[in-house]
Amino acid sequence: MSLLGASNRKALNCQSIAGSTLSVVFRCSLITSLLLFVTGSLMSQDQDWEEDGAIQDAEVVIEKDRQITLETANRGYEKVSPLPVQTNSEPQTYSFTPIEYTATPFTPRIRINRIKEQPLPKLYGNYVKGGIGNYGTTYLEGFFNNKRSETHSIGAHIKSLSAARGPIDKSNSASSAFDLGVNGKYFTENLTFTGGLDYGRQKLFYYGYTPGTEVNRDSIKQVYNTMDIRLEMEDSKKGEGVDFSLAGGYTAFWDHFEGNEDQGIVNFFGKYQIHDQLGISLQSDLYFTSRVTRNHRQNRNFFRVRPMIYTTIDGFTLEAGLNLVYENDTIANSNKLHIAPMAVASINLTDKITAYAGISGDVDYRSLESYVKENPFIGPDVALSHNIKVLEIAGGLKGSLWDRASFHTGLSIGTYKNLAFYANSATDSTKFDILYDTGKPNLVQLFGEFEYSQTGKWLANIRGDLYGYDTKELAEAWGRPTYSLKVSGNYNLYKKLIFNASINALGGIKALNQQSGNQQKLEAIFDANLGVDYLFSPKFSAFVLGENLFSKEYQQYLNYPSRGFTVIAGITYSF
Repeated sequence: MSLLGASNRKALNCQSIAGSTLSVVFRCSLITSLLLFVTGSLMSQDQDWEEDGAIQDAEVVIEKDRQITLETANRGYEKVSPLPVQTNSEPQTYSFTPIEYTATPFTPRIRINRIKEQPLPKLYGNYVKGGIGNYGTTYLEGFFNNKRSETHSIGAHIKSLSAARGPIDKSNSASSAFDLGVNGKYFTENLTFTGGLDYGRQKLFYYGYTPGTEVNRDSIKQVYNTMDIRLEMEDSKKGEGVDFSLAGGYTAFWDHFEGNEDQGIVNFFGKYQIHDQLGISLQSDLYFTSRVTRNHRQNRNFFRVRPMIYTTIDGFTLEAGLNLVYENDTIANSNKLHIAPMAVASINLTDKITAYAGISGDVDYRSLESYVKENPFIGPDVALSHNIKVLEIAGGLKGSLWDRASFHTGLSIGTYKNLAFYANSATDSTKFDILYDTGKPNLVQLFGEFEYSQTGKWLANIRGDLYGYDTKELAEAWGRPTYSLKVSGNYNLYKKLIFNASINALGGIKALNQQSGNQQKLEAIFDANLGVDYLFSPKFSAFVLGENLFSKEYQQYLNYPSRGFTVIAGITYSF
């Protein structure tokens, strides 16, 4: 214990003098290190220890007066002399070697991420619709077409609409209509070929007799049959060189009273754009018509050629030419050759509205079939004549008010020859004669039309016409209206309910019964119709159609009242 005690005391003494001088500090630190070394050495040596483990007494001598001296270092202040610089008297020369580099062609392979094509919607090429209604009405209609094709299209159509009863003597005023047709198109790179075959049959009865009169039903029956064959070839690349179309056909028309009419038809149209502002066109129509009745046979030939030249400069368009027509007709005073000018000019008032004005003369080709479509109750042996437009002046405005609305309004004043009118026959008042005004009557027509459409939802159309007649040989414009109004539209509600509505108004008709001499003004016609289709699925739907909602038995032809309120209900299926 004396050794440790002595060591501790010496350490305390060194700590007490630590602040005197730097040399003392150094010496104290050295002495302390030596003490620790000696102590560790003594403890690690193999000495004899007492059996009880006590530390034996020992003596350590420490000298604190030893001084450590260091020699003084020499410092060098001599500067290094710079080395001599050698100059080169020869000029420097440079040599440039051009590097020629030819890159190999690089064709990057870029993979374009294509948008996944959406599948085409399913196309239903076939459509069948049928229903039944009051007046013993049956209705069936179908459309059948091939699916998508880049080379051809083929289709067929069938329609049957009949009513077993009518407004006069039940079945004596029945009617029916049947149509059947097939058509097709074939597409090539340069040409498009079109063909079709149609058959139509319309049955009606001359029920314009005094109600209660005993009649033989078969004697008042009339049946019109029509067979039409047509072929057409036209240029597929419009605006490249000569645009043209060539069509030919044959039409056979016959009735229940052994009358028939055969027509051979050839139509041609060609157009050539000389440059951006100038072009020419040529239209030609040829009809060979043979008509046979119980009393006579008549050949009616018609040929028309119409050369035109047109130009367009800064929104102004002018088209001018001639109408040359040759025809032989059943009217004795008809000239065989007709030459009339034709010119029309138009100018764009704005980017959406165009104004036009023109003058023209022409011959309106009329066949027995065309007169029957206008008045189905004409007699089987009526005289036929083309309507000759001696001269007409016309003008108007057309365009769009906004994106979904368009309009057209105009006024025409014309002088005609052999203009056709209708009156009850002097020999049989149930049938109508065609009366021709041979004294060049005048006709004024003012019209306006407006249409609004919103794809998939709304479609509305309204058209109104006013007519003014200045007859010469006839007292009145018999059987012709002085005004007409047609309103139609449909609305798709949530793609489930489709509403269809139409209103037809006709008025100012003056009728003449040549047998009795009776003259009268017929009441105005107001016919409102409404239909609703409900779509159960894209393939199946049901419909209800109401016609003549106000149940007015109006007369468009004297002594021929129409049916009252008619309703037809049925279903539609697509496949």
